[in-house]
Amino acid sequence: MGHSALHLELLAALLALAGAWDVAERRVPNALPACIAAAGLVAQGLRGGVAAVGAGLVCGLAVGALLVVPWRRGLMGGGDLKVAASAALWLGPAETIVFLLASALAGGVVSLATWFLDRRALVAPPALAAASWRSAAMRGGAGLTVPYSVAIAAGALAALSVR
Repeated sequence: MGHSALHLELLAALLALAGAWDVAERRVPNALPACIAAAGLVAQGLRGGVAAVGAGLVCGLAVGALLVVPWRRGLMGGGDLKVAASAALWLGPAETIVFLLASALAGGVVSLATWFLDRRALVAPPALAAASWRSAAMRGGAGLTVPYSVAIAAGALAALSVR
């Protein structure tokens, strides 16, 4: 039995908000992954009881543990790690594998789009150029940052749609 349409709409809205915040600010406030996690545990409980909550917790902890390595190496932000782990609370073990693969594929697309838009800012309309310059100032010239929460959102929704 899958999640109700209302639960999936709530998840989609929270993930869209996290992705939009990440695009705009290159960070995700802690409240968003906390809301995603809390809603996921409630949705799992309503969907399948204690066993589903337990499976969701295992999936969330596994994804969090897996992503600690890239986070510690500076390859991803802490907000992205928290969004991924909290989104995994909504999933079962088989869906978590689909989530990780779909997020990785979407991450390649988001990375290429981010790189392309950053390069286009040199000849872009003023609004896009201003956004890119603000982004460059926020990252302190440390290189291109990728709003990976967008890819995580796409991966989570893809995994839940497979069911």
